Amino acid sequence: MFRWLTVFGVLCLSLLLVGEGVTGEKKKKRKKGVSGAVVSFEPIKDKDAYTLVVKSPQKKNKKTGDVTEAKEHRFEVAKGVKVEKAGRKKQPAEPATIEDIKAGVNVTVFASQDTDGKVERIVIQTRRKKKDKTD
Repeated sequence: MFRWLTVFGVLCLSLLLVGEGVTGEKKKKRKKGVSGAVVSFEPIKDKDAYTLVVKSPQKKNKKTGDVTEAKEHRFEVAKGVKVEKAGRKKQPAEPATIEDIKAGVNVTVFASQDTDGKVERIVIQTRRKKKDKTD
């Protein structure tokens, strides 16, 4: 009887210690960017930067059915910002230039939340190529 109580006690203690170790670690939050179509991309006079206006589409919450309206987000983009074209599936992202950003192109803008919303990088989303159906 005593042996069973000690085995049970050791088992509970080990589960308690393992449980604290697992919950004590914090996961890194993935940075979420603002995705949408470029409305305008114009240089700022007397500055080495651009103004980027991105219109994000309206979103519908599947669980509650609430619809958020489409919003326009305005960013100030410096010339040295990293710009890349998104790769498909297992292909890596390709480098791009700031001149590749035009009105109507879908982009994702990653801005830092702690340093005054500075734009860290811009990813240009590529369109999928449609397959020809020849039946």
